[in-house]
Amino acid sequence: MSQLIKLQDFISRYEQDIYHYSSQFVHVKNEEWSRLKKAYEAGDLSRYLIGGEMDSPSLEEDTRPFRQRIKKFFLKERGEVREEAAVSVKQEKPPIEAPRFLRTVPEDEQELKQSFLDYFYPFQLKWAVTASDEGPLHLGRYQFDRNLRFFLQRIPDNCLVLYKPVLEWKNAPVELEIILLTPSEAWCLTVLEAEDDAVFVGGKDRFWTRTHHDKADKKVLDPTITLKRMQWILEQIFAAKDMVFPIRKGIICRNGYINQLHTSIDQEIIDKRRFDDWFSSIRHNRSAMKNLQLKAAQALLAYGSSIRNNKEEELMDNHGESRSERGFS
Repeated sequence: MSQLIKLQDFISRYEQDIYHYSSQFVHVKNEEWSRLKKAYEAGDLSRYLIGGEMDSPSLEEDTRPFRQRIKKFFLKERGEVREEAAVSVKQEKPPIEAPRFLRTVPEDEQELKQSFLDYFYPFQLKWAVTASDEGPLHLGRYQFDRNLRFFLQRIPDNCLVLYKPVLEWKNAPVELEIILLTPSEAWCLTVLEAEDDAVFVGGKDRFWTRTHHDKADKKVLDPTITLKRMQWILEQIFAAKDMVFPIRKGIICRNGYINQLHTSIDQEIIDKRRFDDWFSSIRHNRSAMKNLQLKAAQALLAYGSSIRNNKEEELMDNHGESRSERGFS
């Protein structure tokens, strides 16, 4: 499961320390999965079953639901649990006892993994956006965001995801699409999907046409416009930090096709014919997270809409007025 480091305009805990929180997330996730897998291999998932018998009913403190224990974990980190205020996050121990989230015993390890991913998904969201100065969170609608769930559950944890991040650009908030930071490159991605086997045809103007054998044709905004804009912003941010980090662009269409392009485009077409190959290349990149990758993430998070510190002025000083005035087409 990948790491969500920025969700729209929510304050991200990764803005505080990308290096610490990226490793801490992997630690917590691995601890929870290792504990569950060991119980599965031992043939004893009773402590994970809803309504199952507990092996140690006397462990009152440890039998709390996982979400409640994680909540206390966050409070400790923020210094709101007085007796634990001096304990650093690095010293914090992962939850000890098992959460109850299985309704039945999984038939195989793959089903066990999916159950774990579904249960851990809300924690991924909470982990990404919780910060010391943030009020109540309203993440309900993201629970059902199909694309967000895909990127968080199916992409490995050596990848960092910014999902429709809102960045401060030219003194105004700008919402981008999906940024995927792998150990070796940054992907600017947009998802273009409709009915199964729909075909998107590129046009000469600002619109493409979606065709389908059972639906009327429909105009959709040319996705290359958004991708060019994203690429340009990332280039400026990385250049301001004297960073050279490859940037690639891609249009994802998992259940349909992109055909008959009338314009020259320089991004990857990741449609139904090519998606499996592209996805496999991302999933099978086993490299550990790289320092340059984390620096790229840190640079982007510094422009988060929650940190209003005139980053655009820094770019103007470094690169001149003319580059900031360039448009997108």
